[in-house]
Amino acid sequence: MESADYWGPEVLECPHAFHRALRTESPVYEVPGAGYYLVTRYKDVQYVVMHPEVFSSNLIPALRGEHGGPTVLGFRAQGQEPTDVLGTADPPAHTRHRRLVTKILNVRRIALLEPAIRALAHQLVDAVAARGAVEWMEQFAVPLPLTIITDLLALPRSDHETLRLWSDVGVELLSGATTPERLAQLNALTADWFAYLGEHFDRHCQSPGDDLMGDLVRATRDPEGAISRNEAIAMLVQLLSAGTETTTSLIGSAALRLLQEPGALAAARRDHSVLANFIEETLRLESPFYGHFRIAKTDTEIGGVRVPAGARLLVLWSSGNRDDEQFADAERFDPSRPNLKTHLGFGQGIHLCVGAPLARLETRIALETLLDRLPGVRLALDNDLRHVPSVFVRRLKKLHLEFSPA
Repeated sequence: MESADYWGPEVLECPHAFHRALRTESPVYEVPGAGYYLVTRYKDVQYVVMHPEVFSSNLIPALRGEHGGPTVLGFRAQGQEPTDVLGTADPPAHTRHRRLVTKILNVRRIALLEPAIRALAHQLVDAVAARGAVEWMEQFAVPLPLTIITDLLALPRSDHETLRLWSDVGVELLSGATTPERLAQLNALTADWFAYLGEHFDRHCQSPGDDLMGDLVRATRDPEGAISRNEAIAMLVQLLSAGTETTTSLIGSAALRLLQEPGALAAARRDHSVLANFIEETLRLESPFYGHFRIAKTDTEIGGVRVPAGARLLVLWSSGNRDDEQFADAERFDPSRPNLKTHLGFGQGIHLCVGAPLARLETRIALETLLDRLPGVRLALDNDLRHVPSVFVRRLKKLHLEFSPA
């Protein structure tokens, strides 16, 4: 395999054929000169993520575009202390962080959000119902999760545009299309992001409310297992970025897939309960994140390939999800497949996405609203259905839909 394959615009748009070739020819592939390996088979991805004692998550990365392929860099925002939390933390710190956030984002609190999510979804549709057309990503898939996570974190809705900009900065840092000059700009923007969240955190310290921000404030004062201020702010960054990007990507992919699958669309119109499995199969075939990074703590072996200590790995959820050894006829969309729940769309192991239940809920409500409020909804003829150029995330740029106006 040539690294140029990995870096070309065609592969950035749709890497699945490239991943399939890697699974066959070089399932643990060292990208020449880029500083990391691609892990592509389901069983190898699962092995890596299920052995955190061998493979560390302590890497806050950026990807810089180079001639040979995207190069991974350890990334820290200027003026910020290095702080690994949640997705980039290892036990025992990760255990402490996850216990806290799981308690905060518990099943009961998420279930109580359903009326607010549904009301917001209808409000967003109200704004376009008379037009007979909607650009689904900009007018629905972005604002729905952004508003919900903003409210959960007790941040002002008036700051949505700025918060969206910073969330997009996180996506661009991992795109693999970032020049050294742009990386410096992103570093400065990230420092502003941390400073903004730090200011709001400090303000809430004076009178913590019954919200996620208040919970994090109280956690810094917990005599048992307290988190630091830096950890709390780093958690806010991850919750905000992952809480928007994952769900925005999934809402876009699920709407597109639903309108491309006539049988699934007809079934969902008859009975919304089929949407649960539909969303799981969408997660399998259209993973919001292609994968995540790990670092080998010691000389080791993955799938018969020797990997040296210090090697960086990009474990590819999206490739494992299309592995025929795990999923029969893996390229076929089949919400009835018996092992559907074993997909890697939200990761696996101790770093399974803590916000997965919320993302599923928001996506289900989004699809129900699309079916109930947009009569005759269909794909517009002028769609080009391209994705944000990235080796890390898979998000549609735009999705134009047409329907009968109210």
